[in-house]
Amino acid sequence: MDNIDTEGETIPTLEETTKLVEEAEFKNFGALIAHQVSVRVAWVFKTESVMIPAFLDHISGAGWVRGCLPILNRIGQSFAPLWLADRIQTSPRKKWLLLITTWMMGFPWVVLAILLWNLQGASFVGFPAFFLLLYTLFFAATGLNRVIFGTLQGKLIPAAHRGRLLGFSGILGSIFSVGALLYMQNYMSIEGYRLFFVSFLISGIGMLLAGLTCFGIVEPPDHYEPSRNSFWEQLGEARKILRENQPFRRLVIVSMLTITILLVFPHYQTFATERLHTGHIRLITWVIAQNIGAGVFSLILGFIADRYGNKLAIQVALVVISCGPISGLLFTSSSLEILHPWFWVTYFILGMTPVTDKAITNYTLEIVPASDHAQALSTLKLCMMVPLLFSVFVGILIDSIGFSPVFIASSLIIVIALWQTGKMIEPRHH
Repeated sequence: MDNIDTEGETIPTLEETTKLVEEAEFKNFGALIAHQVSVRVAWVFKTESVMIPAFLDHISGAGWVRGCLPILNRIGQSFAPLWLADRIQTSPRKKWLLLITTWMMGFPWVVLAILLWNLQGASFVGFPAFFLLLYTLFFAATGLNRVIFGTLQGKLIPAAHRGRLLGFSGILGSIFSVGALLYMQNYMSIEGYRLFFVSFLISGIGMLLAGLTCFGIVEPPDHYEPSRNSFWEQLGEARKILRENQPFRRLVIVSMLTITILLVFPHYQTFATERLHTGHIRLITWVIAQNIGAGVFSLILGFIADRYGNKLAIQVALVVISCGPISGLLFTSSSLEILHPWFWVTYFILGMTPVTDKAITNYTLEIVPASDHAQALSTLKLCMMVPLLFSVFVGILIDSIGFSPVFIASSLIIVIALWQTGKMIEPRHH
């Protein structure tokens, strides 16, 4: 893969590369948006806050099993990118790696859909474990995909234009994903395994198709020497960048606090079902609300990032995110039944979470040299995994003491993250 697409061709000079990138910026802007939008449309049919917890409740139901989701999510997203960071950075053309990892993201869901169809509603003893294995493999591919996309974005899109890339891809992703959900709603107004079969099949095939957008990316080859660093050498590089780059170290602290919001993500669906006595009928409504929120917040954060910098964008995002768990408690309060129909607002707020992750990525691209982009992004993902080691414990805690104390604590941690952003620099002012 290191030499793909460069055999027999003349490597352009740095000046020629810069000129080509500038000339192709508009086309690449469109191709990268197309990739993000198409992945988003596929993703919406398997959202981690709604569809996946509902499926686990369908085949298991235990809180500790739901609690496995965040840690497996981050284990997948952390170790594979760190191991391959150097190879990503030194690969002449990243777009082919983006293509392959996008296809890899679709594979587990196609396998799961085929299995559900063959089982016809039946189950087997190891089904939850098998699903969690596929889930981990999916996020290993996703972690690689996001590091590759971030590195490619840093290579092809100027820093001052990355906010609008975030904004346009976010709002268009919302429009198309909500449109797809509404179009498919009649086919998904079903219960049981058929609902999940349709959802996962659409998600898997959608990601396979999303990979085709990579053919539209114009990318000159890079000039790095191929690397064959071992995992332990990559771990040493991660320690080095943390030790030597103070702005990055401060970002890592904020990011580790921020990521704790994912500890309660798998429990919102069960929480609402128990408090509001809803079935699967509300799932699509919540998914739509979350995706509209992601689109609206993408536009807002994208504008703020390009105009004022990514530090302020992250701060605004944290203010919104901190309201998520509290709003969930408010809209399900037994003494405020008039607010129960408005519970979808909680999912609207949750739409800010993936947008925040992209703002953090863009901030990272500005505080480290281009030659370290892949290493920094993979190091960041590894550090963000640490808080999620407590995800199973949080699931057990919810089973023991209930949702309310855990949700309140989650909001307080985000407030601490917001306070820590005061120590971050704004790269465009330094």
